[in-house]
Amino acid sequence: MHTADAHQSPPKRPSSLWIGILLYGGYLAIFFTTWTLNGIDYLRIGENAETTRLWYALPTLFGCTFLVVAISALGWWRHALFDQSRSGPVWVWILPAVIFAVILHNFSSLIVDKLSPPLLLWSTLGAVGVGFGEEMITRGSMIVGLRSRFSEVRVWLFSTLLFSALHVPNVLFGLPLWQMPIQVLLTFIFGSGM
Repeated sequence: MHTADAHQSPPKRPSSLWIGILLYGGYLAIFFTTWTLNGIDYLRIGENAETTRLWYALPTLFGCTFLVVAISALGWWRHALFDQSRSGPVWVWILPAVIFAVILHNFSSLIVDKLSPPLLLWSTLGAVGVGFGEEMITRGSMIVGLRSRFSEVRVWLFSTLLFSALHVPNVLFGLPLWQMPIQVLLTFIFGSGM
């Protein structure tokens, strides 16, 4: 988030916890309905261009389209993207720096021979969709809604718990049950850093 003017203009629709929850639920409904209709096998996401398109890119892009329309109608863009002031110590940038290093390491071990233009396209669109969708729903609109009722510490806690909770239903689509708590814990740590 970036610093905005000290006095932000009010949104078209006042911020509300319930609207934030409705956006969260709407995004998840679209995402998981797309997975269900496309017959996802969670452990095979990214196996080829078709599984990447159906199970990674399309659900996130449909969810993102919903968020763009809804946040535009609410007039929440400025409040979802910009904080009035910067908060937190500088050392919190350690986690994003570590994540960036892990990403670079993963790219260095990428087998380029297996990349096809469609796989690269759908992987990129999926990554943009996940990044925008999950962050906008839990770090953008949800924070706007939570700030209407809670202190910053509770906003961090609830938004991060909701970010982690996005990943719990993965067990219904093929993620082994024993892996779900690990995924939820890692997303909580990642979400806290973000």
